[in-house]
Amino acid sequence: MLRIAACDGDPPLVSGLEKLLYAWDRAKYLNIRFMQYPTPEDMMADIELHGHIDLVFLRFRPGETKKLLSTARMLKAEDETSEIVFVSSGGLFCREMFAVRPLDLLTEPLQPGQLYDILERCFQQREKQLFFFRSRQRIVALNSEKITYLYHFRRKLHIFYWDGREFETYMRLEEAEMLLKDSDAAFWKAHYSYLVNIFFVEQMKRGLIIMKNGKQIPVSRPYIPRFLSYYEEYLRLRKNGKSVQKNGNSVQEASQAQKTYYSGQAQDLRECRAVGGVLLP
Repeated sequence: MLRIAACDGDPPLVSGLEKLLYAWDRAKYLNIRFMQYPTPEDMMADIELHGHIDLVFLRFRPGETKKLLSTARMLKAEDETSEIVFVSSGGLFCREMFAVRPLDLLTEPLQPGQLYDILERCFQQREKQLFFFRSRQRIVALNSEKITYLYHFRRKLHIFYWDGREFETYMRLEEAEMLLKDSDAAFWKAHYSYLVNIFFVEQMKRGLIIMKNGKQIPVSRPYIPRFLSYYEEYLRLRKNGKSVQKNGNSVQEASQAQKTYYSGQAQDLRECRAVGGVLLP
């Protein structure tokens, strides 16, 4: 299910957006749930209660830049994996918008082709980069590349994130492994209870994996040969200064498109012109 929202009190925008979204959903069978919030406070309260929203449309109005950016930053602070699309009725945008890395920009009237392209990208990125689970009745979405390792103990899956946070959910390790196998992150089973993101491994010695945060994870004897082969290939690529991505049961050099994405190069003016917008000074 895709949870999509518009944070705007403008009925024409919401009505037009809703019709286009459900027309796309009927063709894709993705079970979209569309929500409309008149205020940012209403949206944040719903996120606190029910969790992750995949895509949020925010209306830009000249003179309300601070309010708009405050809402966008508040959303990203609560859930960094939520995507934002800014919508402008006059084709006007401001450079400060790009500080929150929006997925795209749209001008009104909304064009089905442009909107459907955004939805396709959001869905593909969601499937490839995000790891979903339920925790305390909330939907949680984490960037799979920032998960350091997962540990299963007494029916619970413990998920450890790069910033020190720990999440818990009821899920088998094998199920988590299946959900993560198509992600760009390089997860490897080092033990029947552990799934490790190789990007966060500092070294391996004496049957132990030493993570970059100092955590020591045991490696079961049957897993040692394959893990060593995998880790050595990863180190070789990194030593040669190459970006790395997972490819099935191996690692390989990342594509140029991925390198450009991860470098975070700003394309604000080009993106603005692409939708027929004008970038305000």
